[in-house]
Amino acid sequence: MIKKENTEKHKINEALSLIDKVSPFLVSVAITTYNHEKYISQCIESILNQKCNFEYEIILGEDCSTDNTLLICEDFENRYPSKIRLLKREENLGLRKNNFEVWSSCKGKYIAYLEGDDFWTNDNKLQSQIDYLENHPDLIGSGHQTFKWFENNPQKNIVFSSLDDLSVIDFKQNIEKWLFATCSFVFKNFFIDGELEELRSNFAKDALFWTDRPLMVFLSLYGDFIYHGQNMGCWRQHEQNMTRKGDLPAMNVAGAHAYKKIYKMYPSYSVKIKELIVRWYLLASEESLKNKNFVGYLKYSFYALFNVSSLESLKNIIKSNYYMLIGKKIYK
Repeated sequence: MIKKENTEKHKINEALSLIDKVSPFLVSVAITTYNHEKYISQCIESILNQKCNFEYEIILGEDCSTDNTLLICEDFENRYPSKIRLLKREENLGLRKNNFEVWSSCKGKYIAYLEGDDFWTNDNKLQSQIDYLENHPDLIGSGHQTFKWFENNPQKNIVFSSLDDLSVIDFKQNIEKWLFATCSFVFKNFFIDGELEELRSNFAKDALFWTDRPLMVFLSLYGDFIYHGQNMGCWRQHEQNMTRKGDLPAMNVAGAHAYKKIYKMYPSYSVKIKELIVRWYLLASEESLKNKNFVGYLKYSFYALFNVSSLESLKNIIKSNYYMLIGKKIYK
């Protein structure tokens, strides 16, 4: 397995070295946006404020918003035609397909991922992350500290994680806990032409993979991440967040199904990936119980039990169900 991992890392670095010769951009900032008219200007301006010694592009995937988001994006594109590329949709694609098409349109060596309701707070954010990745080519990506930011209730603002500065995050750490927010994520662009066919084709096989956490898992199979302890962004919390208005049990079940498919692709990591399947079914069970859907609670707890791969997983299921029944959150 180590030999295979080293081979894949070599392929990635070899392919990415070609981008330096053919692309005018070192970084592509990938933005997905839908009904973000209140937020998208701040998001884009936080990118345009970046102080960099390299060229970057902004790819805006506007997904048929029903408010004025498209008009605002068009205005920015008209003002910055050499830097901003707007992808307009004739119909709503949904989050996953919009993500995939935006990432696939990126021409830079690295992709910086930012959703249209979040923003960066440090003008040197991109430079800091890219400098480190350029000097450590075996790393696949990086993240940094952010605020979980409640715009209407600032006393609730908290930092996302408690990692030490320049912590290295490997596959095991990545799947055990979500360690940095999406708006902080920069990763090597494996969507480009080159010698990355296995990673690219595996990721492209199913739309269930095309969200932030599966993306991080796929990448961590091919390299480690570095974590920057400086707070350089805000993950905005508001009533239209997907995690607030979406069907959370269904979203969590989709996560479990995604990891079942990853499990089949990468059998060498089977035990750890099965722990992720258990985790997502337990989250679906927890949300069902919150909604007083007792059938869903029992069903997803059973599915979690069916995917147990270790004594530790079984202990996790028992502890989690106890927490659910006393009203305590199972994962922080």
